[in-house]
Amino acid sequence: MSRLVLLFALSFASHLAVGPAQATTYYVANAGNNANAGTDSGHPFAFSPGMVGCDSACAGVTLAAGDSVLFNRGDRWRDTLTPTKSGVAGNPINFGAYGTGANPIISGSDQLFSWAAEGNAYYSSTATNQPGSILVDGSSRLTANVVSKASLVPGQWFWEPSDHHVYVRLVGDSPPSGHVVESTQRRFGIDNNKQYLTFSNISVFGATSVGYYENGGIHSVLTSVSSTFSDNVGMLVRGAFPTYTNCTASHNLGHGIETGNASTSAHDVILKNPTTQFNGSSGMLIAGTVGVTINGGDSSFNGSASVEGNGIDVSSTGGVNAQDIIVNNFNGHDNKGQGFDAVGDNHPSGAVSITITGGSYYSNTGGPLLCSGIRLDTNTSNSIVQYVRSYSNQSAGIVLEDGAHDNKVTYNITYRNNNGITHSNNPGTGDVYYGNVAYANTTDGFAVSIGTNPAIIENNIFMNNGANGYQSDGGAHIVDYNIVFSNLDGNYSGISKPTHDINADPRFVNASGSDFRLQSGSPAIGAGFNLGSPYNLGLNPSTYGTLAQNSTHAGWDIGAFVYLP
Repeated sequence: MSRLVLLFALSFASHLAVGPAQATTYYVANAGNNANAGTDSGHPFAFSPGMVGCDSACAGVTLAAGDSVLFNRGDRWRDTLTPTKSGVAGNPINFGAYGTGANPIISGSDQLFSWAAEGNAYYSSTATNQPGSILVDGSSRLTANVVSKASLVPGQWFWEPSDHHVYVRLVGDSPPSGHVVESTQRRFGIDNNKQYLTFSNISVFGATSVGYYENGGIHSVLTSVSSTFSDNVGMLVRGAFPTYTNCTASHNLGHGIETGNASTSAHDVILKNPTTQFNGSSGMLIAGTVGVTINGGDSSFNGSASVEGNGIDVSSTGGVNAQDIIVNNFNGHDNKGQGFDAVGDNHPSGAVSITITGGSYYSNTGGPLLCSGIRLDTNTSNSIVQYVRSYSNQSAGIVLEDGAHDNKVTYNITYRNNNGITHSNNPGTGDVYYGNVAYANTTDGFAVSIGTNPAIIENNIFMNNGANGYQSDGGAHIVDYNIVFSNLDGNYSGISKPTHDINADPRFVNASGSDFRLQSGSPAIGAGFNLGSPYNLGLNPSTYGTLAQNSTHAGWDIGAFVYLP
């Protein structure tokens, strides 16, 4: 018995010896020293493991699963963070923040000092390398002048390679010595190609290429990370199974967030409440990516009068389709492009299996091309647009065109666009439009251009549009069981009134106030065609969720809302 007890004790001790090591938290602050232990906030490192500036004792640190690196809030590091080790499932390596104040900043830019006054209200400073951009006070970007320093106007900069001088002329001709003037110098703020890492409450600023680069990383988790003022993309996702929550990408010269677009294409990406604003191109580009889910979020004020900037841009690339894209309750507005755009220009079969549910797409206007709320273009197929509000767009609220086929547009509300819904430029077969509302659009409620393949248009309401309720230039479309009423140029153009269509006021609760629920006594109640599953869920007028047709009264209703007595 004593020998058994001894063997058990030795076995237990050996298990303790090989058990998991205690996780360590390292602290990093501008006031720190790399010779410190770094394991308490009173004796932090000056740089993080994985940064170029990490030397001395810091360089001897090898991060392990479960370890954390915390950056002091309010501080800035002019360096690149390149993690060198991976975590494991359930025990990641964490990068975050401590202290009070603004989130810590990892900057790809260097501040310029020692400004000398030159002629014509411009100033010069020395830079080791040619800048990508010149940023002022962390909130604006000067425009490059490639002609000469003498031709600078307020808001421009010029690089002289012969003497490595940067010449700037600030808005208002104020001296740069009174501002923080920075030159973008490093390609990345964070360059991550490891597994099971988390990043939280960190800001990335002023990279010459990409602020946060998911460079083949796997199972990364980002929470409240921002990437601003990069010379290209704010966040570039080329990894698998990442989850980004409450992340922001703004004021980047390229796209805000880009997924895929490389041989190491992203897949199974989850974006929760992303915000992409004021980027030079699209707020989000989903390029050749399989599996992206976007829940909530906002993409706005992207693009310019010369560069199309869509709220979300889905495309195929490198022969790879973008597919299995889910967008829930998202807002795409005030962009110089579409609120949502899906194309397949680089792949003959186009984007596949996109589901857009809920949300609002509005006030997209003023770009180099006509701007719609939602556009499914160039062979996009097997996709769904449902329960969406699309309004005040320069072109259509919702448009399917250029070979788009086998798509479903159901229970959406389009108003005050140029056209409400457009089926144009020869889409393919199999598109259906059920239970939509098109109200007070400048031109037509529903427009079909010549040469388009047949579509089915049923249980819709087209009212008070500036031209026609339903306008067709041809095609053997199935059009019936709609309410078409009080359209300025006429209810129909190109067809006669279908057998079961109704020309009567649908009695909305308050159409001028954009409330398109049905009042008691509406001719839309119970007058629709039974479309069967999976089309039996219209909008619930009480919760703005969904409600089954025929669940509160006999028959299917026409329009986006099921009538609830």
